[in-house]
Amino acid sequence: MPHKDGFTKFTLKPQPPYDFAANADFVTHYKGSEGGDTYDGETLRRAIDLGDRVATIAINSAGSAAKPVLEVSISGRSTSTEIDTARWQVERIVGTRGTPQPFYDLIGDMPELSVLEENFHGLHLTQATSLFETITWAVLGQQISANVAASLRRKITENYGRVGEIDGQSYALFPRPEDLVQANIEDLRALGLSQRKAEYTLGLRDEFGSGRITESRLEALDDAEVEAELLKLRGIGPWTAHWLLLRGLGREDALPVGDVALQKTLGELVRGEAFSPQELVDYAEQFRPYRSYLTIYLFALIRARRVARDDQKG
Repeated sequence: MPHKDGFTKFTLKPQPPYDFAANADFVTHYKGSEGGDTYDGETLRRAIDLGDRVATIAINSAGSAAKPVLEVSISGRSTSTEIDTARWQVERIVGTRGTPQPFYDLIGDMPELSVLEENFHGLHLTQATSLFETITWAVLGQQISANVAASLRRKITENYGRVGEIDGQSYALFPRPEDLVQANIEDLRALGLSQRKAEYTLGLRDEFGSGRITESRLEALDDAEVEAELLKLRGIGPWTAHWLLLRGLGREDALPVGDVALQKTLGELVRGEAFSPQELVDYAEQFRPYRSYLTIYLFALIRARRVARDDQKG
């Protein structure tokens, strides 16, 4: 509901257990800032697209892990449609849907995996705000370091993203397919993309821009059907398809088998050395239909350890 201070506020009640800090830390890659998200230990902030305007949102916890409540504030006075749009996006960003409890029940008697729940209790399946952003970001990140991928994302956002000004400060959003309509291979190459990644990005722009690929269409398909559709696209392999199932659609049983860091981390936890791709598949079988939680908790561990190593070096 609107308030006199120029903000519009609403609350969300995720399914427990839910820890806001665990989810905000994951969203910002344990660095306090990632892409358009910033987290200062209390408030998660970012710009969002409300259709006719760009607004900022601020998210805070007003509850506990057992009884979670989130307070959300939108800059400016918002219509009921804008509030619904913001609510839908926030639910994705901070993972208010679903619950990791079934995953906890599965790992309860597995001391080798106790580090996951101990360190990230209350982490849910967070998502990007759009499928196009999720899949484009995944393609940009293929076979390069996380820092280089983040740099490419920032350059594309700065050059093509929709910009809004709020209280004198400019905010850019990751571009929509229509924002890239004038972009060509040479333009993207100038930003640092390889020839193939530039081609893949523009191909995805055309697929999403034409409406052939839409969230509503993919939502109606089961996981195997979604994967089959995505594998028809240039630049999309099994890893990217499973990452989109998890981060784009919030499916609970995605497993990016080909991820080397995933194989290494899980294998070292279980037996002290990396798994092969098939060993990863075999071991993860016991977590069906909640393999997405195994995936996201392992990525949380990977990201947190990476930041800790960088801090020690710095």
